[in-house]
Amino acid sequence: MKKNYTPMIMMLIIASLLFGKVLYDSINLKKEIVVSSIKFTDNDSLVNVFDSRFDYVFKRFKVFNPELDTSTVILFNSVCKHYKLDSTEEMFELCVGQILLESGAKQYYQKNHPKSGKLVVSSAGAIGISQIMPATAYGNLKKYVSDSDIEDMLNLGCTPFDHILDSTCGKSNGISLSREWLKNENNNIILWGFIMRKKLNKRPNMFKVLISYNTGTTGMIKYVDNGGLLKSHKYIKGIKFKLNYAEDKINDSLESSENHY
Repeated sequence: MKKNYTPMIMMLIIASLLFGKVLYDSINLKKEIVVSSIKFTDNDSLVNVFDSRFDYVFKRFKVFNPELDTSTVILFNSVCKHYKLDSTEEMFELCVGQILLESGAKQYYQKNHPKSGKLVVSSAGAIGISQIMPATAYGNLKKYVSDSDIEDMLNLGCTPFDHILDSTCGKSNGISLSREWLKNENNNIILWGFIMRKKLNKRPNMFKVLISYNTGTTGMIKYVDNGGLLKSHKYIKGIKFKLNYAEDKINDSLESSENHY
């Protein structure tokens, strides 16, 4: 009596097909994981910029803010990209140093600080991670933000501010509302990006833009007219000091880790 091998053969065929499907899905999943971290440039070459930019910002922000949330870094990079504040490496690095100098990359004071949990506010009243004055925020939102700018800002993740723009809202109330709006870290970073780009469009010189962010346009012009060197301004020197300090701390940490192993 001959044995019927047909069922066994069919089972082997089905098993091989299933194995092939699993292998195919596995390969495609790996491809998706790889592709998610890269982008195509105009010349169709693959460039992995996200990881390096994220790593650069995260490490330096973390030196001054041990409680740093990754969402802060992701938003900062997105804002820099949208407003083209990363057009050159120097420009991008100066922006990172600016946030370090302004607030130590913090929206709220850390646990070990006497003002733990409270909003970071300067003696002059500048607020949050980007240290924006409520009056400056109100002036920019009211006078310079267009409808397309509003759409861009909302898409980046800020909260609506139509109540500030309302025609019935007076200046005093508008400044007060702007102060509350700036307490949101997303709003703070996004408005910083908008202000920086607006200044760069008017004066395409990063040092002048940074100085005017610190002293106001009038203060920057007065400094230049009096013969002051842009790179020697205390704000520029402060930014570079913060970047160098962060770099030293990162290198010290790496050396410590290497010696440990």
